[in-house]
Amino acid sequence: MIFLYLGLGAALTALEAFFAMVLIGAVHANVPEVPDFNYLGAVWLVLLVNVLVGGAVGSVRASGG
Repeated sequence: MIFLYLGLGAALTALEAFFAMVLIGAVHANVPEVPDFNYLGAVWLVLLVNVLVGGAVGSVRASGG
């Protein structure tokens, strides 16, 4: 069962990274000052955001909020 969760998490991360790359690419096309991302950079960005949001949600839930 753990492999199912890991597989679903990996698929969701890949999908989020693809859309992050598309959005950042669209912004870069209109605003050249914004650096363009490759797919690996988008994956790391998505993982970082997921960890930060998860930590924030977890700390709020742990404090009883």
